[in-house]
Amino acid sequence: MSNEQEFGPQESSVIEREFDPLSYSGLGDAIASAFIRQPRQPLESFVGGASSGVYALYYHGEHDAYARLRQNWFSESEILKVPIYVGMGITRSNKGVEPVSSNRLRSRITGYRGKIEKVDLHSRDFHVVFLTMRDAWAVLAETYLISNFRPVWNVAVQGIGGNAPGRNRGSAFSDWDALHPGRQTQGPRVAEALERRPAILKRVREMLDEFFVGRYSSLTDDLRPGFVGRHER
Repeated sequence: MSNEQEFGPQESSVIEREFDPLSYSGLGDAIASAFIRQPRQPLESFVGGASSGVYALYYHGEHDAYARLRQNWFSESEILKVPIYVGMGITRSNKGVEPVSSNRLRSRITGYRGKIEKVDLHSRDFHVVFLTMRDAWAVLAETYLISNFRPVWNVAVQGIGGNAPGRNRGSAFSDWDALHPGRQTQGPRVAEALERRPAILKRVREMLDEFFVGRYSSLTDDLRPGFVGRHER
C-alpha cells in the first residue's frame, strides 16, 4: 500500500461548523451571562431610572403554585435563580419610529408592582433584575431569556401584561387573572375563570417540575462562566 493510499484524505463523519461569535446563540449567551450578574432589587421598593432594556421578576413567596421557585430562590446549591417573568421596556414603538417613553423600563416594572398588589400576591415577595441596553438588543435579550428559562408567566400563565378584565366586556379572563383573582371580582366571567383555576394550577406545577428535572442542570452548566461568586439574595 502506498503512502498516499495509507495517509491520504479520508472520509470523516465529523461535520465542521464555523464558529460565529455574533451568532444568535453566541450573542444570547453573552447577554444571559451579563444579565445574571446584575444585582437583585426588591420589587416593593424599586425606583430604577433606566430608559430601556430587559428585566425579570423573581418570586419567593408562599403561593402554592410556585413552591418550586421558592425552593430555588432559597437554595444554596441552586445558584442559578429562575425568574417567574421576563419582559422588556423599549423607548420606541414596535415600528421603531416614534419614541414611546424615556423611562419605559421603569414604568413597566413599577406597573407590575401595582398589578401584583391587587391580587393574591405581594410585591414584597418579588425581586427584580434589569439590564440596560438599546432597543434592538432588548428584543434579542427578552427572546433568548424566555426560550432558556421558560418563565411560567410568559409560557404557561399569560396575561399579567394585559389590562384588568372589564366587568361588562365579553372577553374571557386571562389565565393569569383566573389563577390570581382580584383585579376583577364581579361580572359574568368571574365564575368561569375560577372554574379554570385548578387546571391552570396543575399546568404550572407540572411545567416547573419538568423544567427543574430536565432543563435546569444544562442551563446552569451553559451559564456557569457568567457567575461571579455566589449571588447575594
